[in-house]
Amino acid sequence: MPRDLIEIRKWFAKQTPEGYVDEVFELAKIKYVLTTNIPFEKKETVHWYPKAKEFDTSRFHTGLRVDQLLTGNWKSIKEALDEMAIEHTIQGVKQLLEKWTTIMKPKYFMAAIPPTLEFPSDEEMSTYAPSKSTPPRCSVVSSCRWPSNITCQSLSNSTPSGQSTRHCVKAATEWVLDQLIYKWKHLKAVIGGVLQDMYVKLFHAGWSLTREEIQRDVERLFGGAYEEFMQK
Repeated sequence: MPRDLIEIRKWFAKQTPEGYVDEVFELAKIKYVLTTNIPFEKKETVHWYPKAKEFDTSRFHTGLRVDQLLTGNWKSIKEALDEMAIEHTIQGVKQLLEKWTTIMKPKYFMAAIPPTLEFPSDEEMSTYAPSKSTPPRCSVVSSCRWPSNITCQSLSNSTPSGQSTRHCVKAATEWVLDQLIYKWKHLKAVIGGVLQDMYVKLFHAGWSLTREEIQRDVERLFGGAYEEFMQK
């Protein structure tokens, strides 16, 4: 890749969307990404409704983002209901979720919520949940959009000891596709250092580790745990 801005722009001008995705995924060494899709924002819904644009579903897995429902953003909810000519009722909101679940075929629901939100009980959640075959189990996860090294190391250090390898690490939110390359590379280096420290401590404590056990841990932290969870 040239370092001259004019040459960089020339290089990008020659790329196709498909070829550029291939390039980024190859350099980042990833199989697929999880995307968030908001049915309450017109700038996003135009790509899905009334006719969805084609995309590589094997590489881009969808998630249905429902911030507006949990925070009570009625203006956005009303506009989404009106777009599909659905009545302004709780049943109408359920119908809206059903429709978007059918359209997007999401792997999961997600939301970015304030710390003041009080999460409802399982019984209350089941009242509003769509009847589609979305994953029945729920999990609370957190992320940092612009993490510093200290934040990464602090969160990661709590991962192997406190949570074992039951969950995955993730790069911060990517707004531009090629951010996958350097953010993922940086995160792998941070996690590698954390795992090394953990394994050294285990060794000094008298615990012998095999290559297979280390490989298992790495695979689970970098996607395996998520795929296992989604199979439940």
